[in-house]
Amino acid sequence: YNEQYDAALMDRITAVVPEKSRAWTSREAAMALPQISLACAILGQWNHAMMTSIANRSMDLLGHLSPWGTCALSSAFEDFYPDTCSSFDGAWVDRGVIRGSSLVWDKGRVVRLQIQGPTTLQMELQGEIHTVSLKDSGMRMFWSDGDVWERADRPFAEFQRLLAVTIGRGGWTHKISHSRLGPDRWHERPR
Repeated sequence: YNEQYDAALMDRITAVVPEKSRAWTSREAAMALPQISLACAILGQWNHAMMTSIANRSMDLLGHLSPWGTCALSSAFEDFYPDTCSSFDGAWVDRGVIRGSSLVWDKGRVVRLQIQGPTTLQMELQGEIHTVSLKDSGMRMFWSDGDVWERADRPFAEFQRLLAVTIGRGGWTHKISHSRLGPDRWHERPR
């Protein structure tokens, strides 16, 4: 495992996807974008600019996406932009996104977090340990250095809602988690 290689690869992917996806035909984009977003989610490689590009391009494709593609996008966006206030996971205004034990700053740098409990975590930054408390129904984080972070609105709430409506109409809700099996095998999973 080589984090520097992973970071360089993700930097390249996140630079290429927004640029290339505009030139792809609808069919090419409908096949590639769900695969790219889900692969990034599975690998835990979040990049807000790339996800913004994927969401924007996919909005035009909602009627052209396969059932698997729709479920894959839903799964990836739910991983990166969860509908929850009960944990640290989610986007924080002008700061970054927390997912599990990782904080991805808005500038792309990743910092490991130590979850101490459901409302407490610690982070080492530049040799200093910072403690955080989650308060106000999960909407704010209070840092030991006095900083306060506000939970961001889900940036893709409307896109995620449209995906959910499409999935509901298609009767695929039970298939969302199975999308991680890939487009060739997801349909094999029983209800």
